[in-house]
Amino acid sequence: MRISLAVLGCKISQYDAARLEERLRQAGAEIIPPSSASQAFLLCGCAVTERAAREAGQVARRLQRFNPAAPLYYYGCIGAYFANQPEHAGCFPPGSETALLKALGLISSSPVSSGRSWRRTRGLVKVQEGCSHFCTYCIVPYLRGPAKSRPLQEVEEEVTDLLNRGFREVVLSGVHLSSWGHDLGDYTLIDLLYRLDRLPGLDRLRLSSLEPMDLSPQTVASFRAIEHLCPHLHLPLQSGSDPILQRMGRGYDRDHYLCLVEAARAIWPEVALTTDILIGFPGESEQDFLATLATIEAVNFARLHLFRYSPRPGTPAASMTGALDEVEKRRRLERLRTLAEVLPNRFRQQFQGRSFPVLVEQIRENKASGFTPNYIHLTFPAWPGLQAGHLVEVEVSEEEPCPG
Repeated sequence: MRISLAVLGCKISQYDAARLEERLRQAGAEIIPPSSASQAFLLCGCAVTERAAREAGQVARRLQRFNPAAPLYYYGCIGAYFANQPEHAGCFPPGSETALLKALGLISSSPVSSGRSWRRTRGLVKVQEGCSHFCTYCIVPYLRGPAKSRPLQEVEEEVTDLLNRGFREVVLSGVHLSSWGHDLGDYTLIDLLYRLDRLPGLDRLRLSSLEPMDLSPQTVASFRAIEHLCPHLHLPLQSGSDPILQRMGRGYDRDHYLCLVEAARAIWPEVALTTDILIGFPGESEQDFLATLATIEAVNFARLHLFRYSPRPGTPAASMTGALDEVEKRRRLERLRTLAEVLPNRFRQQFQGRSFPVLVEQIRENKASGFTPNYIHLTFPAWPGLQAGHLVEVEVSEEEPCPG
């Protein structure tokens, strides 16, 4: 059976799609680019925002134009989101790979043990599924269910498999990664990091996103003992206003967040701190917005990921008063975008003239490129014998602007 697979969204969607693709191949399916020869289309995607769900619908319509007679199935968050909408058929929530294979008429294969990487030198491992926190604006807990940790031994086996296949950097990901271990007895994320840090062949261990409500300054300080952990933390702030953080149900305030930042910089002066900002939450006043701007400047992030609030059906925030009009949301978004464009180069300029180890990801036209441990992208002249996967010292220069 010839199947075309489209993937949208975050690292979790990428991981889920890669796992699904491996099972499809094991069941005898041929994965091909979308065309009139496609016998089925699969779309694995995100539904966290209204824009993401709308984009998934647009991609689905484009896919079906290739072959209107071929069935289309939704998988992952978008499958769960569309499941109760009568205009959408063939919806499969996260974790329903076996049911999807059955719908395709394929004999279900055994679940694979390791996810495929999305880059030649970095392997992605999902160590945790679901979320039990229920921020008032977030639909993810309703789509992916409660937080559930993968057993330590299972994660260790998958990471070992990636290292044996030549990957030198492993990225740990999860829907609520910082909650890993809460359902496994006395384990915490630190225990997982300690165990993986000792595996032979590991050069770098990177974390995708950590929620501040799960962290203390002491926890952040303990990262110092993880030898291979990269000095790059993605800590979603969402808002710099305490009243808005409280309405969001985030479980921390601005001072707690700044204490985490201080702890991170105490152990890693070169740390890259990146974040998510949600703009235009119900009740967000101009003063609240200015507090967010001030917090961003105080932290001096390396990069911002900006999102405009859109109500998600069934979440508490969807029925809150104080909704902002779209014009005001866009105004605030544009003001933050202006700042977001400045921050990456500002961060990079701190390190001009310093050398860092770069894990080479690709070589093209005699130019090599890769990332430093604190996630600065560098491009430099390649030399004979240099290959993807090599770890080399490279000086940060001002010749290459940091991509936005």
